[in-house]
Amino acid sequence: MDIDIFKDILVPVIGGLGIFMLGLDFMANGIQALSVNRMRDFLAKAAGTPVKGVLAGTLITGVIQSSTAMSVMVVGLVNAGVIALRPAISVIMGANIGTTLGNGLIALPLGPLGLILAGVFSLVYCFAKSEKVKNIALACMGFALIFYGLNLMTGGLRPLRNLPEVMALLQTLTADSYLNLFKCVFIAAGVTAMIHSSSATIGIVMGLGAAGILDWTTAVAFSLGADLGTTITSWMASLNLSKNAKRTAYAHISFNIIGVCITIPLFFVSIQVLEWAMQFFGGDPAVPVIVDGKETFPLVPVAVGLYSTFFNVFNTVLLFPFIGVFERVLSRVGHTDADDAEDFSTPKFLDRKLASDFAKAIPAVQQETARHLEAGAMFLDIARSSKKAPSDPGEHYLATDILSRDIRAYTAALMKEDLLTNNSI
Repeated sequence: MDIDIFKDILVPVIGGLGIFMLGLDFMANGIQALSVNRMRDFLAKAAGTPVKGVLAGTLITGVIQSSTAMSVMVVGLVNAGVIALRPAISVIMGANIGTTLGNGLIALPLGPLGLILAGVFSLVYCFAKSEKVKNIALACMGFALIFYGLNLMTGGLRPLRNLPEVMALLQTLTADSYLNLFKCVFIAAGVTAMIHSSSATIGIVMGLGAAGILDWTTAVAFSLGADLGTTITSWMASLNLSKNAKRTAYAHISFNIIGVCITIPLFFVSIQVLEWAMQFFGGDPAVPVIVDGKETFPLVPVAVGLYSTFFNVFNTVLLFPFIGVFERVLSRVGHTDADDAEDFSTPKFLDRKLASDFAKAIPAVQQETARHLEAGAMFLDIARSSKKAPSDPGEHYLATDILSRDIRAYTAALMKEDLLTNNSI
């Protein structure tokens, strides 16, 4: 059987990849337009402790379906002083778990329905009058396009099995030894770093595995590399931001690197565990299924999604007890004497427990206001080029502005209708 490389391979693969990534973009944009501001506010309030940070990171990333967007959001919130470094590290851990929910959805066998569902929701999007309905339709349309694009890629990649040159090349990417495993991980990390989407990389790998181009063990190995490569975006987002924002990005990088380094020596053992677990999810992923007279491997995407979820949960459970160690080590990165100066972005006296007692809350506000005045006086030191002046006037201004907003919000919360009655003033 002659293969038309352009018609049978390039058109469906490139078209499918484009539709897949467009679907990811549509889904993320639709969901984020609906809820990203609420998610950001929720994250700022919820990530008070490491446990809450992990839960918040998992939940929000599961909703917005983008660990990249989540990590960039966290870096931005740390830069603004809304979240401290310690809970930010835990949020990043949760984001890695949350993104695997999307990988599990991608593995669902909904490819044939993708086009018709995309058509239905695109019509809703075109004719809807409400902005909210448009965003919902956009998210659903993106969700459907993901499956249709993956289905196109799988069909376009299948003929590659009949090309000896391609199969000979891909045989060098078989994860059958630790050397080849390293090779697969680094290639997948490089691809993910270039396209800034671990979900897109995993989608490509799922397509290659489902088409029988990659064996399922190699496809799983590539998913490890995708988790490694996705850290590059948060690092790039932090380049021109504060030291704590950079440290948050470094936490993301080090967290995933440590996880991959721990998992690689255990890879072949974990594959045996995964093979056993697949009995509960359809059977052996290496066994082909004949569809329209052609071999396909529909359980490979399931195995990849399951392993990706297991890896991130295992990594979080393993490293969660060491969040304090991460914080202490990372806080020394780029540390200078100026970092030992008082942090005016965090209130010292505004205890929420005192908010119900007006008589005790007012002295707290006075003490915090005195701190704000002290911070304001430092601008004179900056103008005089004093050695005691903050090294970065912009960061100091941001810190005093955050403290000012906290004082105003705390004071406003004290003002209640029955204030005089309750306090006998």
